[in-house]
Amino acid sequence: MKSYFKMIFAAALIGFSTSANAIDRHSLAQYAASLKGLKKEQLKAALYDIMKQKTVLVYGGKPKGTWYGFWYSDRDTATNECYNRYSDKKFYFGNKNDGKAIAGMNIEHSFPKSWWGSVENDAWRDLYNLYPSDSKANSEKSNYVMGVVVNVKSQSGAGYDKVGTGYADGQLVKMWEPGDRFKGEFSRSYMYMATTYQDLSFGSEGAKQLQTGAYPTLKKWASDLFRQWSKRDRVDNQEINRNNAIAKLLEKPH
Repeated sequence: MKSYFKMIFAAALIGFSTSANAIDRHSLAQYAASLKGLKKEQLKAALYDIMKQKTVLVYGGKPKGTWYGFWYSDRDTATNECYNRYSDKKFYFGNKNDGKAIAGMNIEHSFPKSWWGSVENDAWRDLYNLYPSDSKANSEKSNYVMGVVVNVKSQSGAGYDKVGTGYADGQLVKMWEPGDRFKGEFSRSYMYMATTYQDLSFGSEGAKQLQTGAYPTLKKWASDLFRQWSKRDRVDNQEINRNNAIAKLLEKPH
């Protein structure tokens, strides 16, 4: 489990959402020092304490809402393309940030709201948990767990989502699988969510991926898989830029 928490620490630092969202080298050294020597439950609890104070945007296509945030976190500044990690369809922002949703796209939760009882809390609004998605692909993946799809029912283009069934704790369940170049990013997102929202109670489809409780929260089959994916698909510039943009955005008063 030691390497799992190294991954959680990396995910936490990439996806920092404390009141001081941007993190420089000095702050990073301070946080790292505060975690020195901690393992397993103690390390995860310490990370939770660091991250539990949140700054979030209002949800949806409202002024200074989620889509306003996506302009900064998920836009190609050269072309205005909106990054879509779920299918091969292309979408574009307009010429100004009016906070309006893009036609044909949805706000996709990496942790679906139904997993914690549909409460509209910070996890529901947390920009680190939210991505712009092709609405058809979003609908097809539903609120299924993330894993290796062995029986493919649909695919949203080569190198993008597969939806079908796969194994969770030896049971064949409905599942979605991201494209290879997004597996590490989503794995780190899931580890961040399982740490910073470890106080939530998980049910619905999420109970196949998580267990309620502060430790380990992610079920072993999921944490093992996410560590593998995170090692194979390392952090790239797009992921770094996204998290830095969110950190900078959430520092601003809204």
